[in-house]
Amino acid sequence: MDNYTNTGGQNVPPQQFYQNQRPVRRANNMLVMALIFAILSVMTVLTGILPVFFGSLAILFAILSKGNRLRMDSGALISSIIAGISIIAGLTLTGITCYGFTHDPEMKKMFNQTFKQMYGMDFDTYMDSMQHYYETGELPEYMDTAPLFPTEPHAFDRDVL
Repeated sequence: MDNYTNTGGQNVPPQQFYQNQRPVRRANNMLVMALIFAILSVMTVLTGILPVFFGSLAILFAILSKGNRLRMDSGALISSIIAGISIIAGLTLTGITCYGFTHDPEMKKMFNQTFKQMYGMDFDTYMDSMQHYYETGELPEYMDTAPLFPTEPHAFDRDVL
């Protein structure tokens, strides 16, 4: 008996039979992680700073998914582009919010009222006393008595206006 494999009526030597099969493509775990973190960065855009963390990880895993090859897969490229866009969007929203707190009088007033409800003083007074502490080294008089938490159990549930 000869050492041939029957493949649909043709006798093919075993070496040639195994060479004609397509290679099995394995999942690239780094690519999967890059896609997951890119999705997480998009989902957390409204939080401001979390997309920077998740987007950075997505870009890192996209680069690592490349391995020794010269080019990235299309999935890795797409995930890094999405992560970059979400990083820019998160930083832009954070910048707009910070700008609003410092330049919009209505927003600043609302923030100061909420801060005063929670800590017993407005934010500007707190920052002035911290500046005084850094310049002189003297602790402010409220440091021992200021509550760390709101004095009323549901102080931040109430409307500040």
